[in-house]
Amino acid sequence: MKITWCGHSAFVVASNHGLVRYLFDPYISGAWNGGLRYGSIREGCDAIFVSHRHDGHFGYNTIGGNKTFIRGYGKFWVHAVEVTGIKTWHDNSEGAERGDNTVFRFTMNDINVAHMGDIGHTLTDAQLEETGDIDVLMVPCGGHSTVDAAGAYAIVQQLNPKIVVPMHYKTDKIDGRIDGVEPFEKLFDHVEHHTGPLEFTSDSLPKQTTLMVMTPLY
Repeated sequence: MKITWCGHSAFVVASNHGLVRYLFDPYISGAWNGGLRYGSIREGCDAIFVSHRHDGHFGYNTIGGNKTFIRGYGKFWVHAVEVTGIKTWHDNSEGAERGDNTVFRFTMNDINVAHMGDIGHTLTDAQLEETGDIDVLMVPCGGHSTVDAAGAYAIVQQLNPKIVVPMHYKTDKIDGRIDGVEPFEKLFDHVEHHTGPLEFTSDSLPKQTTLMVMTPLY
């Protein structure tokens, strides 16, 4: 499996040999009156998944080509992989403040993956059961409009993944009232920084939960 962080909450997850490539939450470059400065996404993909209708996540129509587009809840077969969309919320008030959010989970190359979108709360028992065992977790940690570092870490403790990839946090390409990744990093015993994509197999996953802080491609 290969995971590329495009920026913000946008990732391309590719199976072995690139046979299947999923793009999650593509942002609109230049959104927020220019406050979102990650560059245009040019990574190839076969399907696009969006967690909710905000400009930092809903830029599917900026991606060229005829792509499969998935939004919402339920089970989807996408290029021979079953993907489950799990209904969650963008806040801690069951959507009363910011609306719904979709968590996407799937298994590819015997690795269980979850992209949490803009989740704003810890998981309920029902959501935990639907999510199941997770090896690789992409989770927001910047707070203010999503879970903060403590909330993200609580989700990590609920799911106990092997790899945690932070997203939706303050960088030099983001204006706005969100925190950087540093408060989240301090909560982990095992932290790695990666300048390129993550590549691993089910056999090479770390034995203990490891935070892998990535460098954005764009």
